[in-house]
Amino acid sequence: MRLFVGVEPSAGAAAELRRLPRPDAAGVRWLRPEQWHATLRFLGRTDPDEVRAVLARWSAGWSDGWSGPAPTAALGPTTGVLGDAVVVVPVAGLDDLAASVVDATAHLGEPPESRPFVGHVTLCRFRDAPPDGLVGRPVAASFAVDEVVLFHSRTVDAGPGTTGVVYEVLDRFPLR
Repeated sequence: MRLFVGVEPSAGAAAELRRLPRPDAAGVRWLRPEQWHATLRFLGRTDPDEVRAVLARWSAGWSDGWSGPAPTAALGPTTGVLGDAVVVVPVAGLDDLAASVVDATAHLGEPPESRPFVGHVTLCRFRDAPPDGLVGRPVAASFAVDEVVLFHSRTVDAGPGTTGVVYEVLDRFPLR
């Protein structure tokens, strides 16, 4: 199974994201709102039971050893393009959480990425150009992160000659 660990936006943050335009445009694939997340660590193909066991221990340790408030994720300030084919909303405030997840899971799946963590929620992927009027839109929302989620990423048939990706929640690990 292709797995990753992430956080889901709160209902309030998702409502803010839903206010963004979603114009129909050729070559654009939108993520459905229930698929929105910020990836903390991509694991690739690995055993979900091993990951569950590690994250359960990590979560218990995080909760026992953490005396401050839950981490706060902040969306914005504006939508942007990540790489050359993805429109995202930046997410600040997850760096320490992502580093902790990477440390706990470094021995599982693919080796951790060497590039710096860039927190974001993907809105859409595009082939030629981002949808008109979407890049640079203001976004402002924040939410307390009270759990991390183990996701399964699977490819699905999205129509003739097209595939898409669906993210399934396999488990949730509380931070308190």
